[in-house]
Amino acid sequence: MFRATHRIMPRAPEPVHVLLLAAIAVQVFVQCTAQAASDQKPLVSRLAQDYNTSLYTISVKNGAPPLVVDLAGTLVWSTCPSTHATVPCQSAACDAVNRQQPRRCRYVDGGWFWAGREPGSRCACTAHPFNPVTGECSTGDLTTFAMSANTTNGTDLLYPESFTAVGACAPERLLASPSLPQAAAGVAGFSGTTPLSLPSQLAAQRRFGSTFALCLPAFATFGDTPVYLPNYDPSGPFDYTKMLRRTPFLTNPRRNGGYYLPVKRISVSWRGPGDVPVSLPAGALDLDVRTGRGGVVLSTTTPYAIMRPDVFRAFAKAFDTVVARDRYSSVARVAGEKPFELCYGGTGGFALMKRAGYDAPAITLELGAGATGNWTILNGNFLVRGTCVGIVEMGPEGMPVDGEPAVVLGGMQLENILMVFDLDKRTLGFSRLLEWDLTNCYSASFLDETFVAEAQNSKCLLPPAIVSLVLLISCMVATGEQQAPYKPLVVPLVRDSDTSFYTIPIKNGAPLVVDLAGTLVWSTCPSTHTTLVTGGRILRHLNELAKYVLIVLRADDGGEGGTFALYFLICTASALALRRLDELANHACVLERHRVLYRLLLLLGMCMVKCLMSLIPPATVSLVLLLSCLVATGDQQPAAYKLPLIVPLVRDTNTSLYTIAIKKGDAGPLVVDLAGALVWSTCPSTHATVSCLSGACGAANQQQPRRCRYVDGGWFWSGREPGSRCACTAHPFNPVTGECSTGDLTSFAMSANTTSNGTKLLYQEAFATVGACAPERLLASLPAGATGVAGFSRRPLSLPSQLAAQRNFGNKFALCMSQFVAFGDAPVYLGMEGRGFVDYREILPYTPLLTNPRIPGYYLPVKGISVSWSVPETPASLPAGALDLDARTGRGGVVLSTTTPYTVMRPDVFRAFAEAFDTAIIRRSKYTYSNVTRHPPVGPFKLCYNGAFPMLKRPASMDIPTIHLELDGATGTWSWFNDNYLVFAPGAALCVGVLEMGPGGMPVDGEPAMVVGVKQLDWNLLVFDLDKMLMWFSGDLAFRLAGIVNYTESLPYTPLLTNPRNPGYYLPVKGITVSWYGRDVTASLPADALNMDARTGRGGVVLSTTTPYAVMRPDVFRAFAEAFDAAIRGTDYAKVVRVPAVEPFKLCYDGAFPFRKRPPTWDVPTIDLELAGATGIWRLFTENYMVQTPRGMCVGILEMEAGGGMPVDGEPAMVLGLKQLDTNLLVFDLDKMLLWFSGELSFRLTGCVSPF
Repeated sequence: MFRATHRIMPRAPEPVHVLLLAAIAVQVFVQCTAQAASDQKPLVSRLAQDYNTSLYTISVKNGAPPLVVDLAGTLVWSTCPSTHATVPCQSAACDAVNRQQPRRCRYVDGGWFWAGREPGSRCACTAHPFNPVTGECSTGDLTTFAMSANTTNGTDLLYPESFTAVGACAPERLLASPSLPQAAAGVAGFSGTTPLSLPSQLAAQRRFGSTFALCLPAFATFGDTPVYLPNYDPSGPFDYTKMLRRTPFLTNPRRNGGYYLPVKRISVSWRGPGDVPVSLPAGALDLDVRTGRGGVVLSTTTPYAIMRPDVFRAFAKAFDTVVARDRYSSVARVAGEKPFELCYGGTGGFALMKRAGYDAPAITLELGAGATGNWTILNGNFLVRGTCVGIVEMGPEGMPVDGEPAVVLGGMQLENILMVFDLDKRTLGFSRLLEWDLTNCYSASFLDETFVAEAQNSKCLLPPAIVSLVLLISCMVATGEQQAPYKPLVVPLVRDSDTSFYTIPIKNGAPLVVDLAGTLVWSTCPSTHTTLVTGGRILRHLNELAKYVLIVLRADDGGEGGTFALYFLICTASALALRRLDELANHACVLERHRVLYRLLLLLGMCMVKCLMSLIPPATVSLVLLLSCLVATGDQQPAAYKLPLIVPLVRDTNTSLYTIAIKKGDAGPLVVDLAGALVWSTCPSTHATVSCLSGACGAANQQQPRRCRYVDGGWFWSGREPGSRCACTAHPFNPVTGECSTGDLTSFAMSANTTSNGTKLLYQEAFATVGACAPERLLASLPAGATGVAGFSRRPLSLPSQLAAQRNFGNKFALCMSQFVAFGDAPVYLGMEGRGFVDYREILPYTPLLTNPRIPGYYLPVKGISVSWSVPETPASLPAGALDLDARTGRGGVVLSTTTPYTVMRPDVFRAFAEAFDTAIIRRSKYTYSNVTRHPPVGPFKLCYNGAFPMLKRPASMDIPTIHLELDGATGTWSWFNDNYLVFAPGAALCVGVLEMGPGGMPVDGEPAMVVGVKQLDWNLLVFDLDKMLMWFSGDLAFRLAGIVNYTESLPYTPLLTNPRNPGYYLPVKGITVSWYGRDVTASLPADALNMDARTGRGGVVLSTTTPYAVMRPDVFRAFAEAFDAAIRGTDYAKVVRVPAVEPFKLCYDGAFPFRKRPPTWDVPTIDLELAGATGIWRLFTENYMVQTPRGMCVGILEMEAGGGMPVDGEPAMVLGLKQLDTNLLVFDLDKMLLWFSGELSFRLTGCVSPF
């Protein structure tokens, strides 16, 4: 495992110029900002979807918490400060806001906001903020909110712009319900029927048209603007606002401000003869304008579509009919999963398509007169988990929106659809599900993180002296708000033997106890200590500004640049990079809110600029500026020619190819090709060349690719540097398509991290490699963003060979798929139980590598293939010499490939292998409970089975056969376990990811007998010694229960629940199961026994680092104890009996449990916590619950004492204590409210290895 550590850098200088810099930035940009504001450009704002509530939020309140987007909302409301402005009660705004009260409104209080009003606001307007989820409302002052959003020209983000919106104040308790996102401060209404909704107010203020667009869950635009999205057509991106179908939308004059669709009929279709209409009474979907009832309304506050019972029953019947009549699938109705009634399964449920998700029926809403097309709800807009229809029946409590509509289309039905609302024309433009165009809402061109203004819009020019000064001073700003992103921190975690509490020595060596539910940091203090003072930051900056004026401006050396020379030295010593001008503009926006301070600092800043420019000649300024930027951004590290290098290795999910980002700067990554003979990439229009008389040119042209189709006959003469008459050309080759080209041999600037001992990253080091230029069209079939290929063969111009020659660190490299590539003789460590980090050379087998004189790949000396499954191995009956490499012709053999997704075998080899695999399964089935049968081929896979394989406990995976490659001269056999060949195919089939060669031949050069592809190399550590021609190999690291991997990339995760009354971390546990020797016993818990009541904060399952053992509420404990006893009684493998309790433990046994070899511990039942919405089960193994006492083995899970209550706040149903969390890796993401969990690491034969 490589663990990233960082050198301690010198402390950067204090930010003595932050306010001065901001003042200058305001002064030079104010003209541009004012000018752009007059153009009234459209606005764009990002949206976010809350994980817990599925609601969408928009951040427009000037850094304040976000607002929930409500399409039917008639106004904007939010919590207000204690003192706030008000709107007169006789104003037009007050009249507009009180025209209509929400009908389904339960007041949470009768309070008013008189106390906080500004003096003189006697006749202040009040409004009625409404929570669209709970139906609760309140009464509050009408006020104004300061807001901001980015302007856009349709393709780029331009600059942020401020505006105000009229809205209502609301009390905190209107947000108290967990139905709204925890971070939200209010609601932004998007209705088109009232003048105080957010789109209506912006249209009136900015005069950019009464149009807004929503593309959930990514962005909202306000104003008439194009929206450019890429799609399957490579000539894009395209303006999707011109490609939309359109329909009039209806408004409900009596009920709510929602948008209604004129739906006249619903139908369902799927691969069959025609649509199946939903049999509804005439007018069932119509909106009754007299009563305001009925109709089909859009809602962003309802997660799924909801239908009135009569509509739902007719729809369900039509959906069932379409599914039942399909002849091409075996999908059938199965039991529903709350809240979804329509769920389907069969032999695998809906099959996966090559693109755009599951192959499922389409639901069509046929729109009435005036519409240019129908609204079709495709798979991604209604299919939940691939099995259930995300459309539910209205319950007895009625519809979740006002107005009693017939159908509510919820958030799921609206996601990844571009919707453009024109409030003047009362029309709605809508796209189909964007995923069907191979795009999505996040692909919009203006969602780039950077602020880029088009050149033609930049109408104000800055004086060169001002620009130079701002650029130079920006180089000095090293800390405070301008500091670069911080590096992660790591501290030791120590367990106190007396209390079992964990502590971290983070307070200058003094430890603090870790409390997962703690809300603040506290500690004892010395008698004299500092306190926090309001406004401290402003005073600090003023102090630093004074230091600037009194010290720096006095550093005048007679006009010879002393002042700037001083800053040049500071910038060089700190190795600071140049700051971007748009970052400086952000400080200007902050200062605009503090007008008095802004004017004062602007005056001071202008005076300082004048003084500085008079002190120093412009020539000196320019020279020092140039030198400072060169030194600040240059490479300051000393050369270390023999240190190994390490680069991250990334697998592209679309192509399964591995890439390394090794080209210096922002150049795209290179694809790793184990058989590649050279490095090639696209080149700039002007590039250096290599002489045609050089040794490198001779090496590049030793051998041309055999299976090569030239994509062009072009050369790169036009881009060569002057004087390169005798320039070498090479032949870059795309290993995926078999195409090649001709291009100049040039040199590429590269960089990588150095490492000293294989466990620490040191610093970036630059180097150059020789490679070939290639045209853009040679990049076909490579990962998006890739700019070329890095060859890793033994040839002299491959990347490993060039680095070995340059750096003299040994002709070795290591691939840990898919984690990193290490170049040089660097130790690579595996985490092993009880041994810490172990060098691979101590534990891994190795094999000789064969060389093919005609092909540069790596060949294995495979002499046989066998298959085993808990019985003696079944060898494949191969013809003699079938796997041998013919050194004369270069044919045959077994070659490794990082550009082939799956292993491919020659037909004679595949037939023998398939027969052996079938035989191994038949043998196992004769005397075990396994009942596995062949399944028809699926896609490219010919060996498929019905999936009835048993499960392994460790690692948690299918118990399936193992494939062995028997290697001649090796110290071990290369075994392929589950993840190295098992493929989950549609139709509940499990397929062997080993393919038979088709009529097109092998996917690599040389006609080998077998190609070992990417699937078989995944999660393997391969170390190549090219001097000795040896390769060390690990096999699937998961089956060693070890690895070099980043556990957060391979661990399961679960959502975290939030308790509004208790700050702890709660798990969505839905059940508890005890298993032992194949017998699973589920605890018979009362309904919802483990659920958390979000209203009262009681119940649920919470984590605690201050409770020694798990504690259960009595009803939960009794059910768990019965399940544990039943699991033990249900096996004949061990004679274990219950013994009297040993306080405080009630579940104790006589200790006659068998013993495991790996890991060396007691073989006891496994306790599974089944988690809702998680990607795995949290399993408690031996060390996480078993306690050895003098009178037996006891379960370290306690029953809550009668009258004593739980040891933590909130009365949970269950507390997971220290015993259950020991030796676990837990990774918390508090933005997404997710928790990754490992389970007991000793059962992975690894552990949390400390760097201390």
